[in-house]
Amino acid sequence: MNFLKPLFFKQTANRIREDFSSLRGLLMAGAARLGLLRTSFNNTAAGPRGALRVYLALTALYCTLTVYFMNSPVFADPVRTAKSIISSFFLFVIFYLLLQLWCIKTKELCFRVQEEKQSLKPETFFCVFIFCFTSFFILFLINFPGGITTDNESQWRQIQSFSFNDWHPAIHTFLMWLLTRIINHYGFIIFCQITIFSISLGILTAVMEAWGFPRIVQVCMTLFFALNPMVKNILMFAYKDTVFTIVMVFTVTSLINIYFSGGKWLESFRNTLKISLCIALLSLVRHNGILFTIPLGFLLLLFYAKKNPRTFLIVPASLLFVLLVRLPLYSALQVEYPNNTYTETVGVPMTIMCDVFIKNPDALPQDARKFLSDFDKESGWTEKYELGNFSSAKSKFDGSRIIAAIPKAQFVSMITGTILADPYNSFQAFRNHSAFVWELFTPENSFISAPWKRDLERETNPVKKTAMYLSVFFDNAVTAILPAGWLLARNGWHVLILIMAGLFGLYRTGVKSLILVLPVIFYTFSTMMLLSASDLRYFQFNAVIVLPLSLALLSKKTNLA
Repeated sequence: MNFLKPLFFKQTANRIREDFSSLRGLLMAGAARLGLLRTSFNNTAAGPRGALRVYLALTALYCTLTVYFMNSPVFADPVRTAKSIISSFFLFVIFYLLLQLWCIKTKELCFRVQEEKQSLKPETFFCVFIFCFTSFFILFLINFPGGITTDNESQWRQIQSFSFNDWHPAIHTFLMWLLTRIINHYGFIIFCQITIFSISLGILTAVMEAWGFPRIVQVCMTLFFALNPMVKNILMFAYKDTVFTIVMVFTVTSLINIYFSGGKWLESFRNTLKISLCIALLSLVRHNGILFTIPLGFLLLLFYAKKNPRTFLIVPASLLFVLLVRLPLYSALQVEYPNNTYTETVGVPMTIMCDVFIKNPDALPQDARKFLSDFDKESGWTEKYELGNFSSAKSKFDGSRIIAAIPKAQFVSMITGTILADPYNSFQAFRNHSAFVWELFTPENSFISAPWKRDLERETNPVKKTAMYLSVFFDNAVTAILPAGWLLARNGWHVLILIMAGLFGLYRTGVKSLILVLPVIFYTFSTMMLLSASDLRYFQFNAVIVLPLSLALLSKKTNLA
């Protein structure tokens, strides 16, 4: 028997040694290539290496979470949890290396912008304005006088009675009241909203052109603005979110001027007041707007105050604008302030407890189970509850009043006990609650699907029917061009594109590119942690500003670093 002969053992040992030597050689060659990749990445990067490595790691982590981990069976049982964590680690390493390689290979692929800003061209502004306004106005004719929800009804009652409540920002209600002094009609508010929004988009596009972006970029931006269902369908409602988006467009226009001018744009006192007013309005028209304006103000001071001392005026000027509104104006209007900060910021923990109550009630702590079951008997909120959406139950059992009655310490104990007792369903609840922010392939939202299309054949008004056909034609043209349909209407794509563009900008032009990324990302994910509902209107602004911000980050100018 050959396998018992000494020669056989010797040959086998030699083959094993050769295999190990080959494997060792491959590993050493791979390590050498990884070393060269890291060296090349570090040597060709602009700005601080530490900030770049941290941002690179966070980007790889975000890709891992969205692509795999958030959809994995983690916490289902120990074995699947271990598999999910190990797989996520290897996927993180792969993304980390691929992102480095992507930055190196595409470093020279960029838009070339001019050293100095040229004069704005009125024809560019008017072309963009007319195209966007026409697209929005067609949809306005279909939905005249505009979409109306309980939020809109509440604010309209305040306008007609001239009694203001800050549950929805009183400044937004007051601005609508001013418009009704011209024409007291809800449709007129939507018309003005469309007009001002189109003006802001025209100015933004004209500014991009003035910095040297090519005509094809202007065309793509115009189509992106005008035909995006996530933008124009939400625009048909008198939401504070749309006013926030309009002010955000003006803010981004100012940031692009600041970024490309290296801060010189702020040397004008008028420009300093512009950005200060934008920051103040963003802080006022949404109660959580400070989640954007605080990091933005910090980065403006960090990057530009040393070179241009006038930057220090931005923070006090913004505070002054806010105080002028919240003190003398609100006092004159006798604005009522609801005590709802606590109840409006517990959307995630309430979603977790409600989901676990539906799926596995025995896992809940006794006080949490009693709290939810007692009010189910009173109101029957479980009958219409949607998993992952606390807002669907909130209105059914007067959630704000009930939550306010729970001591904060007890509430923390209830949610902590729930997560520890049932980590799997708790994680799934958080995943379902937050998916519309980060998921890349979410189902259609009602703001995207446009329910009025069901009435197309039954419509008898010729003007309205013509507008319907035109709108359907534009929507079909957009959704037929993949991946345009997904990119336009999915917030997950907007966030991912901006994060990736931020990595590219940080790698090539330095740390100042973060001013175009971090405030938006911080606001997006902080707001996600506070929400009670999975509603795209909270992030309408992302569908507008991500393209111009990403184009700015993918451009190259010698004085940016």
